[in-house]
Amino acid sequence: MINDSQRRIQLFNQYQKMIYSALKKANVSLLDEDYEDLVQLGSVILLEQIDELLHDPSIDQTKWQGYMFQKIYWKMIDTLRKRRVNGDHATLTKEGILPDSLIFPNLEEKIFFKELMMIVENYLTPKERRLFYDLVNPELSRRQLAKNYGISPKTLYRHQHLLKEKIKKLAIWG
Repeated sequence: MINDSQRRIQLFNQYQKMIYSALKKANVSLLDEDYEDLVQLGSVILLEQIDELLHDPSIDQTKWQGYMFQKIYWKMIDTLRKRRVNGDHATLTKEGILPDSLIFPNLEEKIFFKELMMIVENYLTPKERRLFYDLVNPELSRRQLAKNYGISPKTLYRHQHLLKEKIKKLAIWG
């Protein structure tokens, strides 16, 4: 006979994959500074909802699973947005590196870009990384980016130029 505590652990182990799926969907990688915080946040939400599932037998587990995934995902996105607005460290990227909308015409360009991303992850400050990811994201115009950062487009171009020069130096010496 399984008691509530054992059943809670069993359900958590069964459904904790949702936390990592939500992280992946939110474009958070192991390299992100927010990763551990978001895993913890997802775990807390999941455990709270598992308690509800255990005490209400009328809940349909299939529907609950979909609802749970969305709840975890939305909370993570909300947390990332709040941190981004507050200027904290949060960068939304695909697989920790590539935006969804970035498409490479050939394998060589994709490999080059991934190598460039390793340089970016290892040698740029969190603010420089966030700016870099925003600059390579084709969904945002330079004017929108300048507005988001609260600077003029001219200042954004200057930051872009300085970032480009730093990356060139790192690529040569790296």
